[in-house]
Amino acid sequence: MKLLTKDIEKKLPALYSQEEVSNPKIIVKFFHPLSDWSWYVTEGEKVENGDWRFFGLVDGFEKELGYFHLSQLEEVKVKGIGVERDMYFGEHFLNEFRGTKIEITIQAKEWNRLLAIARERQETKEGVKDNTKTIKEEVEKAIGAYIN
Repeated sequence: MKLLTKDIEKKLPALYSQEEVSNPKIIVKFFHPLSDWSWYVTEGEKVENGDWRFFGLVDGFEKELGYFHLSQLEEVKVKGIGVERDMYFGEHFLNEFRGTKIEITIQAKEWNRLLAIARERQETKEGVKDNTKTIKEEVEKAIGAYIN
């Protein structure tokens, strides 16, 4: 299967042309049928050596935006099977696939500090009240404030 057709080449916006676009259109999706890896291309340009450099979302071990080359995709072989182009992908936009889960590891000392902040806020708001759901919400707010 040809990964990059002339039709796709014509549709690809130039690299960096989508920087101000908050939710760019995905022009082509590549995937490996024997893995969970997918590449969602939003921009691309032919480089001096004839290869193509793409920018888009790589969904592999993690989801991340980044650059990759057509030659890299063509080199991937698992049990003799290479990366394929999703011919039935349709029209999609980047934000449909960007959802990521952020895991935060907090040491016990920091957790206790955040819990104390949450309890203090709770007492200030409503008097002393043991409402686990509200405490959880306050801890989430405290974590958000702590991270930012």
